[in-house]
Amino acid sequence: STLADLLAQLEGVATNADLAAISSTLADVQADVRELLEGESTINQNVTINNEATLMYAETLVSTDTEDPNVIVNGTVTINTTNFSADQITRTNDIARKLATVLNNVSITSTTSLDFENLSFIDANLTISGSAQQIPSLRTITDNLHVTQIGAIDFSGITSAANFTVVASDGAASNVNSITSI
Repeated sequence: STLADLLAQLEGVATNADLAAISSTLADVQADVRELLEGESTINQNVTINNEATLMYAETLVSTDTEDPNVIVNGTVTINTTNFSADQITRTNDIARKLATVLNNVSITSTTSLDFENLSFIDANLTISGSAQQIPSLRTITDNLHVTQIGAIDFSGITSAANFTVVASDGAASNVNSITSI
C-alpha cells in the first residue's frame, strides 16, 4: 500500500514540497524493507559444531547477540557436545537459540540439554542422542524423528513428522528404562 501511495503521489508532483513528501515516504519504505531483510538471516551451508575449531567457525556464521536475527540454515546442522567444557556448552547454546529453520537434517548429540527455543521447522530428519533437548517451538519435521536419550521427552508442539522412533536405551543394560516420560 505504501508503494501504491508513492505512485499516486508521483502522478501529482508539482512542487519541491511534493517531492520532499515523496522522498520522505520512500525513506520509510526503504527502512521497512531493510527491517524485513534483517528479520531473518540465511546461512547457505552446513553448520557443524563438534570441537573448538568448528564452534568458533559457527560463531562467525551465527550472530548471537539478542538484537541479531534468528537464522535459516540451508544445509544440515550437526551438533555434538559430548566432550565440551562448560564455556563451550554455553557458546553452543547461544547458537542453538538462534536457529529458526533448518532445510536439511539435524543431528544433536549432547549429554547436556541445549535450548533450541526458536527452532520451528526441520525439512528432513531430526536425530537426538543423549540428554533431553529443549525445542519448544518445533512444529514440523518433514521426515523422521529418531530419539535415543535419557530423561523426559516433550515434543507436544509437533504437528507433523513422517515417523517417530524413540529408543529407551543408549545400548547399556542399565539404561533400558531411561526415558522417564513422553
